[in-house]
Amino acid sequence: MIKINKSDFKQSSKLLGTAFSHDPLFNYLFGSHSKDRISQFFHFVLAYNHIKKQLIIGKKEHGFLQGVACIEKPQSPKMTQLVLTQIKVFILIWQLAFQVKWSTFKKVNDYMKILNNQRPAERHHYLVCIGVAHKEQGKGIGKNLLSFIHEIVDNDPLSTGIALDTENAANIAFYKSFGYHLIREQSLSTITVYTMFRSKKET
Repeated sequence: MIKINKSDFKQSSKLLGTAFSHDPLFNYLFGSHSKDRISQFFHFVLAYNHIKKQLIIGKKEHGFLQGVACIEKPQSPKMTQLVLTQIKVFILIWQLAFQVKWSTFKKVNDYMKILNNQRPAERHHYLVCIGVAHKEQGKGIGKNLLSFIHEIVDNDPLSTGIALDTENAANIAFYKSFGYHLIREQSLSTITVYTMFRSKKET
């Protein structure tokens, strides 16, 4: 596993844009055949989490990026109140607002409100996104990324576990096989947001 840096964002966002090109959430946000716009959105997601000093990891082989994952860490309140961080985040969000249609920006905002309301109250990690290059799917790369993430979570004394959201009902069984369980679901227009949680395993 490697740490994803700013120099990797272009390749990482392209990988995620392709991986999520048929995802119900992104079809709802951007319409079908919108791989480039999804990649642009993931570039924002990576930059946002980089500013917030979150964990962005990937798996490479022979210089080729096979998979990417972004994870929010349970942070102290002091970290989220840093003025410089808030300013950078504010600027980044306004840049996104000018890059996409206002209707799309409103959809993103409504979606984020649901995510915030459905997450557990206890301090936890959060799987922002995980994607595998199309040509590398079926090789266990996603499972390797998840196992690596779960090891981090299980060894963090500040965390109670890890949460995630998916809008693809077909993913629920996959995550259940890793110990996640469905804790909430809510409809947003044509999609349903499924929130899942995996409790930390004591090491």
